[in-house]
Parts: sequence; C-alpha cells; structure tokens
Amino acid sequence: MIRFSALPIRILLLGCLSTGLLAACTDPPELPVTSRPDLARAEFPTLVPIEQILGAPTDAAETDQDRIDRLDARVAGLQARANRLQGSGIDPALRDRLDGDTISD
Repeated sequence: MIRFSALPIRILLLGCLSTGLLAACTDPPELPVTSRPDLARAEFPTLVPIEQILGAPTDAAETDQDRIDRLDARVAGLQARANRLQGSGIDPALRDRLDGDTISD
C-alpha cells in the first residue's frame, strides 16, 4: 500500500500563500501618463436617462404569453422527435427478414 504524504502539498500551499501576501504588501508601480493633451480637454459624453435608451415599454404580458406558447410548441416538437427516435429504426418487414435464417433478394 502506498502512503500519500501531505507534506509536499502543505509546502506548496504555504509557498503560494506567502507569495500572495508579499505581492499584496507592495505598492503598485507608477505608470506614466501618456494621454494626449486634446483628450485631456475633451468633454464627457452627455448622460441620457435609461428610459430614453430603452424606448417605450412593451406589453409584458403579451410578450410573456408569446414566449410561453413558443416554448410549448418547441417542447411538443422535441417530445414528438424523441418518441420517433425511441423506435428501433427497423420496420417490421425488415425485422422479420433479419430474424429469418435465409437471405432473400
């Protein structure tokens, strides 16, 4: 029986934890500002209310019912397809021919 030692895993976890703690204690490097002067003077875009972006509300009840009807039709179609696939795929005449001892042309 091979005995598994947890010591390598503990050392690995301790190394990862100490590396993470050391990285968390350092200051981020100062990045140079490379923006162009014309971008610094540019105006911010105008803020628009969300209602204006989304447009007029639609009739939610009708939309939900349409979705329900569409999903019900899809479920019925998939159920019919599953029922067709449940069969063996071999019609009775071919099954009789395959089960027989002789091969006919």
